[in-house]
Amino acid sequence: MESLHVSEIVEPLEWNENVRALDGCCFHSWEWCRYSSEKNKTRPLFFQLYSDGSLPKAVAVGFVTVKRLAGLQIHKRLSFGSLPAAVDAGYRQAMGRKIIKYSQNHGYAILGVNSFGTPIDEPLITGRGVSCHRRYEFLVDLTLTPEELWKKIHGKKRNLIRKGKKAGLTIRRATHFEEVMIYRELAADTLKRKSEQGIPFPNVDEASHYKLMKNRLIDTGLGRLYLAFNGNTPLAGAFFVGYNRQVYYMLSAANAEGLSLAAPDLILWTCMGDYQQEGYTLFNLGGLSELELNGQPLENSGLYHFKKRFSSDVYPCYKEQLDLRPVANRINNALKKIPTILKGRRH
Repeated sequence: MESLHVSEIVEPLEWNENVRALDGCCFHSWEWCRYSSEKNKTRPLFFQLYSDGSLPKAVAVGFVTVKRLAGLQIHKRLSFGSLPAAVDAGYRQAMGRKIIKYSQNHGYAILGVNSFGTPIDEPLITGRGVSCHRRYEFLVDLTLTPEELWKKIHGKKRNLIRKGKKAGLTIRRATHFEEVMIYRELAADTLKRKSEQGIPFPNVDEASHYKLMKNRLIDTGLGRLYLAFNGNTPLAGAFFVGYNRQVYYMLSAANAEGLSLAAPDLILWTCMGDYQQEGYTLFNLGGLSELELNGQPLENSGLYHFKKRFSSDVYPCYKEQLDLRPVANRINNALKKIPTILKGRRH
């Protein structure tokens, strides 16, 4: 008989041991959960599925978001950034069914399930009220020798890496807050350039978020920030999260000079080599949503070619949402529009 255990607090070492035993990724780790919940002001919930044994058959981490009006709870959402880590597909699907039942019984209006770091070509939640769209993640096999990996990389990408080396760029692993803030400046430069070109790019967070990244990710060893310099001038930066012999490419930014000297490519190649030497076996270059394609084929995307040329394989997966309380969701969506309407009236 399968049973679902849900708790707000777990013992970190024991939780991480179970995640590793189930081949979980960085987004299942206790360190990431702490960081993500603080960043997004959510409450983490730890899900464990048991069946005839003292060790869980599947684990997952959900984040609770509650909206209140005049002190009263009006909307509650449960979101999973990654699919459950599980012994096999059967237990993963069993966990999915248990999560749906749990969400129904505890008054959640929306259940969201993403697949960051867990690219599997099958939906976790199905049925009435489910909406989903495709995502694609790009994985590089680090079990190859450095020579084999270099030969698999596209010739144009190898030339860019050589270009960065020939220019004398240096790649440094950042550990101090001042270095993290250098990345923030690069991100602001990138946002400005992308906005002028009409290309989407994440907004630059306040300094407090970068402090949180340093404290919760870099200082714990889960996250790494690499910076590229031309002499003492910073050109580019990239942030990675490594856990359980798997690496995930999180963030990247570069100024115009950095792009011209192929600094992002040299950072990626350097980072791959570092993780490879430490025994990591999988490098996830991150994902691309079909919503970002605007109806165009995947192969038409510049991001697709950037990632593919690092010898990555494409893994399709899903992002899903289950509408559990349609009336509550309609009210919540209407309330979201009020600030925009009021702002328009003032002008």
